[in-house]
Formats: sequence, C-alpha cells, structure tokens
Amino acid sequence: MSILEPQYEFVEAGDSKIMKLFPAGTARAVAERELEMTMLAKRYGLETPFVHGIVEVDGRWGLQFDKVLGPTFTQWMVQHPDWLGRLTGYFAHEHHEVHMHKVPELPRLKEMLAGLLDREEGLDGDEREDLVKKLARMPDGDWLCHMAFVPESITVSIDGPVVFNWGGAMRGDYIADVAMTSLLLERWTPKPEEKEAVDRFIDMFRHGYLAEYLKICGRMDEDVDRWKEIIRPVMRTP
Repeated sequence: MSILEPQYEFVEAGDSKIMKLFPAGTARAVAERELEMTMLAKRYGLETPFVHGIVEVDGRWGLQFDKVLGPTFTQWMVQHPDWLGRLTGYFAHEHHEVHMHKVPELPRLKEMLAGLLDREEGLDGDEREDLVKKLARMPDGDWLCHMAFVPESITVSIDGPVVFNWGGAMRGDYIADVAMTSLLLERWTPKPEEKEAVDRFIDMFRHGYLAEYLKICGRMDEDVDRWKEIIRPVMRTP
C-alpha cells in the first residue's frame, strides 16, 4: 500500500452520475477499499458523495457516484481570487471538521507508516532505524485522517463542501494529516487550464492554511515538521 492517492480521472456516467476510474492495471482492491472508506465516512456523518458501487470500464476499476453539482475547491479559488484569504481559512476549518470525527474501524496510521518505512528502498539502515524510533515517539489517536485532503478532493455544492477520495483514510494524530496535506500542497500540480492562476496563489494558500489550522487547534509548527520528516520519505508513486 502507498500513502499516496492513486491517479484517477472522473468521467461522466449519465443520469446525474459520475465515475472515478483508476489507471489500467490498478487492482480491484483499491476500488474496494475506497468504497468501504467512503461508506464508513458517510456513516459517521461526513459530507461524502453517495457511492453506488464498483464499476469496470475497459479493464479499469473504479467507483460510481451521484454527481455533485458545483466547482472543485480549486476552481472556486480560481474563480474568486479576491476571496483567497477567506477561502484559505474555510479550507482549514473544513479539514478540522473532518478531524472532529473518531472512526475506530479505520486502520492505524502509525502502523501503516511503520510498514512503509520498513519496505522503503530509498532508506539506508541507519536512516530507517532513526525514523522508526521517531515514529514510535509520535502521538497516536483515533481521529479521522483523510490523507488526501487537497482542493481537488472537495466539490463545493450549493449545500456545502462534499469531500471525495477517502481511499487512504486512517486513524491517528490529526496533525499527521495536516502534515500530509502540507506535503501534498508542496507538490501540487494543477490542471493545465488552472496552472497559471494557481501558481499566483499556491504559496500564500499553503502557508495560510497551515497557519490557520494551527491557530484552530493550538498545536505548533514543530509538531507538523516532525510528522513531515517521517512521512516525506515514503511519499513515493504507487
């Protein structure tokens, strides 16, 4: 298992539905896990899309959802650059809302990270041992960690934000999820038609999100940095 969300694309499926399709060669288990995690998140009160089940199209596994009308959070920011400060704060508060939920059925983040560190070929023995020791000292918890909470994972409907991409959800210290979002924003590659606009605000958005989240929860930059040090080495392509 990779800590990164697999590549995917959304395609229209007719009758007010969309499909999220993974690349050819992706195992059915990836779609099965996302189906399970999405349904679990909805059961615990999260704003998730209604998922109909697993589909297979031309050898590609995926999921079928009810279509959510509205822009992605990225599109929302591009369309309203004058709102960037407010939207950055809103994004941080929505992430905090996810973390207000505890989902005991989810796998533990620290156990998953320990396994990834053990298998990471890019680490030598001393580096691996050092990171494993640091991981053991990190806090744990039962908070819901989305692990792919970025603007492209959110569609802003008339009723509020709807969060997609639950396949990597874990439970643990919510600051680990904040660290993951921070790392994903560092390597964010917008769609070509949005790149010029996003490039103008990405640094402000990334720093503003982190500052606002830490203000909400009362934790420190150092807490995020410690998690980033552990997560960064295992952020490899699936």
